[in-house]
Amino acid sequence: MSKTTRWLQDQIGVWLDEGLIDAALAETLRARYPSGDQDTPWSRIIISSVGAVVFGLGIILFFAYNWADMHKFVKLALVFGAVLAAHGTGLYLSASDDAKRGLVESLHVMGTMLFGAGIWLVAQIYHINEHYPNAFFVWGLGALALAWAMPSVAQGLMAVLLIFLWSCFEVFGFSSPNYPGPWIVLIGILPLAWMQRSRVLLFFALVAFITLYAFNVGQVEDDLLIGALFYCACLYLAAGRLSIRSVFAQSAPLFNIVGYSVYLVLLYLFSFKEIARELAKLNPESIDAWSYFVVPFIAALVAWMALLATGAWQRADVIRRWEVSLILTSMLLVLIAQFGMSREHAGIVMLIFNLVFLGHCIIMIISGTARLNWKQVSLGCVLFSALVFARFTDLFDDLLMRSLFFLAMGAGLFLIGNFYSRRKKQQGTSHA
Repeated sequence: MSKTTRWLQDQIGVWLDEGLIDAALAETLRARYPSGDQDTPWSRIIISSVGAVVFGLGIILFFAYNWADMHKFVKLALVFGAVLAAHGTGLYLSASDDAKRGLVESLHVMGTMLFGAGIWLVAQIYHINEHYPNAFFVWGLGALALAWAMPSVAQGLMAVLLIFLWSCFEVFGFSSPNYPGPWIVLIGILPLAWMQRSRVLLFFALVAFITLYAFNVGQVEDDLLIGALFYCACLYLAAGRLSIRSVFAQSAPLFNIVGYSVYLVLLYLFSFKEIARELAKLNPESIDAWSYFVVPFIAALVAWMALLATGAWQRADVIRRWEVSLILTSMLLVLIAQFGMSREHAGIVMLIFNLVFLGHCIIMIISGTARLNWKQVSLGCVLFSALVFARFTDLFDDLLMRSLFFLAMGAGLFLIGNFYSRRKKQQGTSHA
């Protein structure tokens, strides 16, 4: 799919949500501009980069095999020479008018691989017993610097991976919070993904940031983990809606995918009394620990206020207004649960979370049916079934009641599927 076609397909859904076009016109536009499987330069870049990585590993293994027999200065010359040769050749080829981007990218990827290998080999030559995660940090900074200098999405992806590994080794290998990790991703990689309009880099950066943030919060103060992670997800949901009207509107689905994945999972967990009771167990010992909760909360609050200030509420249809209302309700509910609720009242909070989660399921089913989006309808049905099964074990002990319960739920899902099929058939007939 070309970038233009992909952008148009994304925008059609946005226009439909905002009420600018109706479902019939949306289907007409999708039929006129189908999403084909056109080849993109990414295929060549990926294949060439994988080849470069394998080739680089071959060189590293060759060095390792003959390493003991080499003089120290020969080792250094090979290390620095290999890095300079790879990057130098890439720079030379990029200067030509008919430069093949896939080949240039692969050479620079190989150079970055050799740079990382060089860090370890130099440490071995001089018997440097340094804190080993620092090697991933230096390696990641090198990839990040090159990602901005070229600029290069492939180098950005390597930087995300290396910074992620560095943070994980610090947190899990040494039981120490890695404070800079998530902020390097946020400040150093997310802007690059936005400038390059790279959905791939943006997706991995979003996943890396929220994951590393959660790892650090869990290491500093695990009582804050659930709330901090929840408000990070709410921040993503607001950012997705704000980005719809930006120059990079294609980023909106990525914010929503990552945001909703975390948001809905946590919302489902809050529907259990044991988890809801944990929300009230909030007793951080320091201001630094509190900041891990306060920062995402304030960021999410400001983002949602900015969204509402742009007139998003007035532009939204009834379904979208209900969806926004549920998100804002859950944000308020988590805040109340953590600061104004005793553990004895966890049952009330659990009940409200059940209703909010059920509301999201109903909205997905209704919205997906209206837009003929079978993925959204299926997800809504799966989440609804998960909620029903969870409450089923809590509320029903009699076998007869359980059988009637299953029959009612199965009939409901059957009716949803039948209604969706009829609507899709009617839509196809109207365009025939």
